[in-house]
Amino acid sequence: MARAKLASHDVLWVGRFSAEKRPLDAIQIMAEVVRSVPDARLRMLGSGPDEALNGQIRREIEDSGLSGSVELCGYHPEVGPFYEAASVYLSTSRYEGFPMGLVESKSHGVPCVMYELPYIEMCRGGEGISAVKQRDIHGAAEAIVALLAD
Repeated sequence: MARAKLASHDVLWVGRFSAEKRPLDAIQIMAEVVRSVPDARLRMLGSGPDEALNGQIRREIEDSGLSGSVELCGYHPEVGPFYEAASVYLSTSRYEGFPMGLVESKSHGVPCVMYELPYIEMCRGGEGISAVKQRDIHGAAEAIVALLAD
């Protein structure tokens, strides 16, 4: 498994497009990030069966002026290359049973910005993780900007 070079301004979001994963929050976070890092790019890896939510995601990208900054990548069975190209992994989940994206980001050496999930054992200690309060769009954006600047 190759480690990420952390040389890009790519932010990776991985998950099912569903309400509990909060993909719309990721777009709102990115709207703040690009004000400080104009060449930052959010790559959203995943999909979902809810066509209303899918349409809402596309409208949010367009309405936020992020068409050139957010890439909807769809579902991919092999996620390694996406982590290897990323410099930050973003998780906006309201809850998780087992956060596979966090495991994958850690295995590729990609720092994570996420909403707090204090009941998840691997989140304790915080190594490689910048956790912000649930729905803290501004805090998550600040954490991403700080990582991209480092």
